[in-house]
Amino acid sequence: SAVLTHREVGSLYQQIDRLRAEGVAILYCSHRLDEVAHLADRITVLRDGRVVRQALRGELTEDGMATAMVGRELQDFYPPKGQPGDAPALEVRGLSVPGRVRDVSFTLRRGEVLGIAGLVGSGRTELAEGLVGLRPSQGEIRVEGRPVAIRSLRDAFAAGLAYLTEDRKEAGLLLDKGLRENLTLATLERFGTWRLDTKAEDAALDSATREFDIRAPRRDMPAGKLSGGNQQKLILARELAGDPRAVVAFQPTRGLDISASEFIRHKLLEHRRKNCSILLISTDLEEILALSDRIAVLYEGKIMGILPNDGQVNVEAIGLMMAGRKGQSA
Repeated sequence: SAVLTHREVGSLYQQIDRLRAEGVAILYCSHRLDEVAHLADRITVLRDGRVVRQALRGELTEDGMATAMVGRELQDFYPPKGQPGDAPALEVRGLSVPGRVRDVSFTLRRGEVLGIAGLVGSGRTELAEGLVGLRPSQGEIRVEGRPVAIRSLRDAFAAGLAYLTEDRKEAGLLLDKGLRENLTLATLERFGTWRLDTKAEDAALDSATREFDIRAPRRDMPAGKLSGGNQQKLILARELAGDPRAVVAFQPTRGLDISASEFIRHKLLEHRRKNCSILLISTDLEEILALSDRIAVLYEGKIMGILPNDGQVNVEAIGLMMAGRKGQSA
């Protein structure tokens, strides 16, 4: 269900209930604990390839499942937010991407997390890819007050924008290359002009595997053989190596288990405390509410409004705006 909308998940539940009523046995594998609690008659928790807990429906809470999955208490699954500054880090004025995004404008302040919420088809993908040069776009983009021309991902990286892609396998990694090649791909000029300094690359990989807890049996193993969580950690290590001023994080925890999701969120907010700003684009409204300072709602390629996430935000208002009903701006 990782790529399904809430309505589609409801349809999935209906089909599972129909099959269950017909006497079909179902083995449902998921790290979405609300789904497990809703669907399962019996629950088995795996960690590191071993069964660590078994329980009947109602015997194990979602918090209990999470603790069993990671082997420790999760006190701060959503880490505390910091305080953004006033200076703009990323200013977007009149951005349009042919076919979907129309006249989008917003300001991302230094050290701020701005969430972008929207349904499937709202233009989230086109907005993200237009910002970082993966799609042709029109409009004005400024990074820390400087106008920048972004026509490619290389331009974005040079301007101080990092990008966590929505699809790490299709667009984030060289799946048949090793960890070292994937880690240094965006900063090759640091490791030599005419000939790469592989010792320096190995040292960078040593540092990244420690800092980002990247677990691999061998450093030369293809990145495509890593687990989803370790693939995402490798991409994050690569993108943050350039000391970006802002990160466009598109579905940064999509398809990840609880432990990897917690790690990715903490790392993003750790860099936010270093005055790095985050544009968080996600289908997970709970994640957006937990991490964002403000929330922009996208509908049919336009921003319907920007709401302050001050603890009083109205989830129903966000839902109405996602469906095209006009809300308040801030």
